[in-house]
Amino acid sequence: MSEIVSYRYRLLPDRGCEEISDQVQALTGYSPSVFLETPSFFLDIVHPQEHSIVLQLLMGVLGSGRLRWMRADGSPVWVEMTAAPVRSDAQMVVVAGEVRRTTPPPGRCARYRPVCLELLEGGAEG
Repeated sequence: MSEIVSYRYRLLPDRGCEEISDQVQALTGYSPSVFLETPSFFLDIVHPQEHSIVLQLLMGVLGSGRLRWMRADGSPVWVEMTAAPVRSDAQMVVVAGEVRRTTPPPGRCARYRPVCLELLEGGAEG
């Protein structure tokens, strides 16, 4: 099953997720109904360090960005999110796009790599 999630996020008159594909459950562990029934959940699932990225996407400043969503089990998943504005009377009323699993940006996990390699190689003494 594909982990490409399509979505429509309404900005006006009230913010909230209008549509989200079923694939979101495989990617995050959350059912689509959670996104649709909880207006803030589309933002709540974003890792706090990436809130500015998702806000720029939803405001139309960025067309795509790499960020972390937090899964139901508490683990992060890196995603590439695209956003295209849908306008009505010159106002941006909806953002539509896709979210897909991706790799972390270069350098984001480098500080953990030596510790992980040491543990994997059995070099760490307890």
